[in-house]
Amino acid sequence: MSPQVADVALASFLAESPAAAAARGADVVRAALGDLSNIALFGAGTMGRATLARLRVHGVEPSAYIDDTPSKQGTILDGLAVLPLAEALDVLGPDVVVVVTILNPQLTFLEAAKKLGDHGLRSASLMLLRWCFPESFGDLLNTAPPAEVVEHRQEIELCRSLWSDAASATAFDAQVRWRLTLDFGALPPAHLEDIYFPTDVDLRLAPDVTFLDAGAYDGDSAEQFICHTGGAFGSIVAVEPDPRNFEQLSRRLGAVGDPTRTVAFNMGVGETDGVLRFNASGDMSAAFDEAGDTAVRIRPLSAFFPDHGPVYAKFDIEGAEWATLLSARRLISDRRPTLAISVYHEARDLWRIPLLIHECLPDAELYLRAHGVDGTDVVLYAV
Repeated sequence: MSPQVADVALASFLAESPAAAAARGADVVRAALGDLSNIALFGAGTMGRATLARLRVHGVEPSAYIDDTPSKQGTILDGLAVLPLAEALDVLGPDVVVVVTILNPQLTFLEAAKKLGDHGLRSASLMLLRWCFPESFGDLLNTAPPAEVVEHRQEIELCRSLWSDAASATAFDAQVRWRLTLDFGALPPAHLEDIYFPTDVDLRLAPDVTFLDAGAYDGDSAEQFICHTGGAFGSIVAVEPDPRNFEQLSRRLGAVGDPTRTVAFNMGVGETDGVLRFNASGDMSAAFDEAGDTAVRIRPLSAFFPDHGPVYAKFDIEGAEWATLLSARRLISDRRPTLAISVYHEARDLWRIPLLIHECLPDAELYLRAHGVDGTDVVLYAV
């Protein structure tokens, strides 16, 4: 394991008491958002509409949406006018704060902020809303109020000692610091092109390896796996709960995979057998939701695990990673798979999942790579 990397700025934030961290967070929110009486939302998509619904629970009423989509401009959506960016300043005035409700690798928060600034508009990240209303935005955003983060300083410090290379230690520190400050400028650049198959980590995949793809989406990572191995693999087991995503997954596997070596399940991976509600959006925002429109069968990890042979297991299951892995500790310890685990869906996952995997696989090398933008697609690799 690599030595703990010194980060003076991070150390000072982690040293704060919860009360001091809460006061600092309140100052940041006040400076960025004022009293929330004069805000608009940049982005009238899924995230923007979910943000509006949660704000209204707290009596906060934005004045408008701002959106670049021509078909939305000039319409009324959820009771709000949808304005083109070019008209927003004239309609809303210079004192409005525009909350960026876009999480998209094609437009980072810093890029969106510059775009708004070029039009004379002040901006703030929707991540700050988790600091304002932690319970309402807990299922939507992967941040947490800084007071909650510093309460886990002991776990964070333990996790800092686990990494097998300096790149992982640096990435971890940057992600923790971002959760404490929401300083987007401190985040590393995105590397979406090699997610789950990082070019600088030797995954050591045997030619008879099974790829267990939990949260297979439309089959993109399964196709990457086939390319990465050059077709030298044992089998692919793909699990995807969203019905529309599953249709795309099945078509993709049929086009690129050997049907004798691939199997797909329209289910979810979870803690136990059961049925959960699911928001079947047919895109990357599909996620488990108590108010979801679809009932999905859930099975534990053991139901999909092959009986023998090496396994490379990837988990991107929208916040169910912790409960799933916790319930499968014995299986992971016994079978010793190579792992790729999303650790960004919940703020605590960044440190509690690596600690859990180290407990299960004490001899494994642990790596952290930030593949996405704005705190997304942060992946733990255990080799």
